[in-house]
Amino acid sequence: MKQRCRHCGTRPGRRTCPALSGFLCGSCCADLRMIDLACPESCPHLREARQHAQARRTSAIVNRLAGDGKLALLRRISELEVLVFRIEKAVVELQRDRFRDLTDAEVLDGIESALATAGTAEKGIIYDHQAPTPRAQTVSDAILREIDEVKKKLEEHSEARFLNDKVLAELLEFIRAWIRLEMSADGQDYLRNIALQHPYPEEKSKLIVTP
Repeated sequence: MKQRCRHCGTRPGRRTCPALSGFLCGSCCADLRMIDLACPESCPHLREARQHAQARRTSAIVNRLAGDGKLALLRRISELEVLVFRIEKAVVELQRDRFRDLTDAEVLDGIESALATAGTAEKGIIYDHQAPTPRAQTVSDAILREIDEVKKKLEEHSEARFLNDKVLAELLEFIRAWIRLEMSADGQDYLRNIALQHPYPEEKSKLIVTP
């Protein structure tokens, strides 16, 4: 007798899921992994999805920047890769720990608010712009907090000049374009893509949402 997907119950469950200790269909695996399920790093489906997503993402971003005549920005993003990683990790942790149903649109609103704040700072004006909703504002606050922490570390090594307000604005503009490229308006496509790159702590690699 064929195994049914443990989540949808309709399609054949062809993938063994270590987080569920059961079987999932390919569609539910893609929808749930690292968003609703704390997949262990040992899962071969997670490793394969991570590799494919990273390659596809890099190609899409390069093509987008080339089309916009902004390939020079890619080098700067590479130089600030640690900050990009920290910003994405902060967003992923918000989704996992506080807002399970956080949407790409809310993340975009948070980025827009952080970008507006960085933009006024570049002009010498200190003003915290507010996002349209409290959850989007929480995203913005988390992003700005990561930026401040990285700035402080750079200041300790007298390297703060490498992360001035202009560079920060360009960095956030890049992330905004990234989100717009991958997002689904009422969904979590962008969040799924970045969540793939951020493992759960080992002790949390277990079922989070019961199918």
